Amino acid sequence: MAIPTTSLRYSSIYDKMLHRIAGEEPDEPYFIERKAFARKGIEHIRKNVLPQVLQLVERMEACTEMPWARKHISVYVLPSWPKKMRTTGFSDPLTIVLTTGEPTSPMPLSDNDLINLLAHEICHIFQEPLSKTTYFENLIAQGFTNAYMRNHVLTFAILKEVLDPEQYLKSIEKITKGPYKEAVDFVETKGAKNIIVEAKSHL
Repeated sequence: MAIPTTSLRYSSIYDKMLHRIAGEEPDEPYFIERKAFARKGIEHIRKNVLPQVLQLVERMEACTEMPWARKHISVYVLPSWPKKMRTTGFSDPLTIVLTTGEPTSPMPLSDNDLINLLAHEICHIFQEPLSKTTYFENLIAQGFTNAYMRNHVLTFAILKEVLDPEQYLKSIEKITKGPYKEAVDFVETKGAKNIIVEAKSHL
């Protein structure tokens, strides 16, 4: 199957919903400003980030020889997360932000940060066919009881294969503890290629 097409968009309805979930209900001018900011960011991503991301998407298919389940991926782009919401990104629906840090002093994400973030979340989408197999049950049988760890073993294995070595190291440099760190360490111990081959055997 061909790699999926990709579109970038901002949705004020989705943005407002996330703010309501976080217990925040700013006035309409706030969202008008966010829409304008997001549109500029989307144009920048389309020109300077997306071409490199699509190259990584092609590498994902090439290095794993696994099929894509989706024909199209919609990427929702927000200026920032609501003040009370702290995360890096969502894979379903795929959502990224343009800035990080405190709302009072936001810092723009670099192009490399955006590339790494998009590649990470797209890796999760790439693994969707495995949810219909015994792959994750097999990880549980191996003792991987933490869902976050299980969901990131193959993600980091694929990223290690498709990113340049320096870029991969930069993408994981802030991961120092918890299930993400366990997944990163497991990739180093078992080997990215071995993990990918085992995952593919379940399809």
